[in-house]
Amino acid sequence: MIVDEQLIHVTPELKKEPTQLYSSRYTLEILNVINSLVGEKGAAALLRAAGLLDALPPKLNNKHENTIPYIYLANLFRTLDIIYGSRGARSIAYQAGKLSFEPAFGKLKIITETKAKLENQFRGAEKLETALCTLAEISAQSSDQHITLADYTDHFRFTVGNCPICSVPLQNELPVCYFTVGFIRGGLQNLLGVNDYPVQETECIASGDPACVFTIRKKRFTTTEVGSGLTGFLTLPEHLHE
Repeated sequence: MIVDEQLIHVTPELKKEPTQLYSSRYTLEILNVINSLVGEKGAAALLRAAGLLDALPPKLNNKHENTIPYIYLANLFRTLDIIYGSRGARSIAYQAGKLSFEPAFGKLKIITETKAKLENQFRGAEKLETALCTLAEISAQSSDQHITLADYTDHFRFTVGNCPICSVPLQNELPVCYFTVGFIRGGLQNLLGVNDYPVQETECIASGDPACVFTIRKKRFTTTEVGSGLTGFLTLPEHLHE
C-alpha cells in the first residue's frame, strides 16, 4: 500500500475537563439494546455488577445532552467480559454499537441532510467518505470525543483520541473497542443502506497505542469473502460473520 495520507475531516477538540461526558439519549438506547440481548434480569445484573444501578439517574434524559460520565460506559463494557466471558462480551458490545445507531440518531437533521447529499454522489469511495464524516460529527456532538478522519489509497482511518471505552486504564494485548466497530458498521448501514464495508480496529489505547484507530476499507466485501465467511474483523470473534 502506498502511504499517502490525506487529512479530510477533524472535529473540534474540546477542552480537557475532569469528567468527560456521553449523550444521555445514546446511553439510553445502548441500554435498551443490551436489555433486548440479555433480558431484563441479565441487564439488571450487569448494571449492578458495574456499579451503575445507583449511579445512573432513575430516568435517563431522552435528549442528546452529554451528561453521562465516560467511566460509566467503560465499567459497563468491562463488566460484560466478567459476566459473559470474552466471546460473549465481544458479541454483545458489537451488537450494542450497531443496533443502537438507528434509534439514537436515525431522525437527526444531520442524518437526513447526509442521505440527501448521498443521493447525488455516484462513486463508492465518495459516498463512504461523506458517511464517515457524518459519523465523526455525530460522535463529537454526542460525546466529548475528538475524531480525525484520514484518506489513504485503499482505506479510511477513523481515529478517536479520547475513547470512552478506554477511559479506564487497561492493559490488553488486543484492541477492545468492539462497541465502536459496531457503531461505525451500524452508521454506515443506516446512511448507505448496505453493510458491505470491512471495519477493523487496528490500534487501541487499551493495548498501549496513543489513540483508538479504526480502518474502513474502500473495497466492499467480495463474493469470495462472503462465501467463505470472511466478513468478520481483526478484533471480532469468528462467529460474528454478517
